[in-house]
Formats: sequence, C-alpha cells, structure tokens
Amino acid sequence: IKTGKTGGSITRDELAGKLTAHGFRLAGDRNYASARALLAEMSRFALRDIGTTVGGINLPRLRALAALDEARNQHRFIEITGEPGVGKSFVLRHLAERQGREAHVIVLDPIGTPDGGWAALAQRLNVPVTAKDFLGDLAASGGGILFIDGLEMFASAERRRTVNDVLREIAAVEGFSVKGRTFSHIVAD
Repeated sequence: IKTGKTGGSITRDELAGKLTAHGFRLAGDRNYASARALLAEMSRFALRDIGTTVGGINLPRLRALAALDEARNQHRFIEITGEPGVGKSFVLRHLAERQGREAHVIVLDPIGTPDGGWAALAQRLNVPVTAKDFLGDLAASGGGILFIDGLEMFASAERRRTVNDVLREIAAVEGFSVKGRTFSHIVAD
C-alpha cells in the first residue's frame, strides 16, 4: 500500500476499502467493547463479594499462591480444593485480580451468574455473537481465564447450564484457561 511507503495516514475505512479491493476478505466489525466492559464489571462485583480476611486478619496464603502459579504454567484447568474456611475463595480472588491485569477474566459465582445458559449470559452482557465467537475474540486479544467460585454451590440446574455452556465453549478455544474453587487440595489436569 502506497501510504506505508510515504508515511501518510489512512483511516480504518479507507484501509478496509483498499484491502478488499486487493481481494482480502475482512471479518465484520468486532467491536465488543460494551460487552467486555459489562463482563469486567460483573467479574469485579463477584470478586468484591469474596472476603480477604479471616477474623479481621489478612492471611497471605503464599504457599497456595505459589502452587497455583506453578500449576497455571503447566495446566489449562485447575481446581482449588480444601476444607471450609481455609481461604480457597481468597486465593481465587487474589489470582483473578492479578491475572486480570494480563488477560480477560470471567468470574462466575453462585449468586451473580444468570440462569438459562449462554443465551442468558450473552443477553446480560449484550453480546451480539455466539459464545465461540465472543470467547475466541477475548482469547485472541490477550487471553482469557474463567474463574468459578464455589462450583458445588450452583444449586439450580439453570445456573449450572450457564457454567456448562461457558465451559464447553472454552474447552474448544485456545488461549483460555479455567480456575475453579470447590471443597477438599489443588488438583490440576
């Protein structure tokens, strides 16, 4: 393209026109900024509900965090397990907040996750495309991590359907990983 050689400027529409004139096929306008913002907000709200102290004391759980760091470099799916009150949710929150600086984070919890599968979640986030397209776009633009807090506490079948729909789609998307918190040691697959 001549503009590149001369150092000039070109608008996005002009560039798209020139590329299509040369036989390139371009995907539609993938502007999911609004859906991404709603997703980030939903995830922030879910994380805020997870406490950071036990009896008013902040316990850093450095060993658990170090084990997670090691596991996340080797495994795509990680489950955080342990007895009630040992800080599984805190570890999940800490990791989600830290990873949120590097990748897109989705946090599903038993209270904020909508009933009704992907369709309900997509409606809440105003996602105009399929789960595969939206999650693929997130993965392609910095990667994505799904955090599920309290998997065993998703009591309704409709809410579990939402989790399952997202999990099934993520399983087929490169660049996405899953971290979950349930009861009873760190297990990685």
